[in-house]
Amino acid sequence: MEYIQTKNIKEYFDDENNLENLNSIFMQLIEVFAYIEEKGIIHRDIREKIFS
Repeated sequence: MEYIQTKNIKEYFDDENNLENLNSIFMQLIEVFAYIEEKGIIHRDIREKIFS
């Protein structure tokens, strides 16, 4: 997943026009966490601040 500087996730939540983009972001996050879990890495501090 490449890094693209844009709004933070809270700003996306506040803008109802971004539902399609939010879906895409969450699907990518799910894939990332599934991948790191497969590698034996467990992140126990998942919260909004680490994504913004």
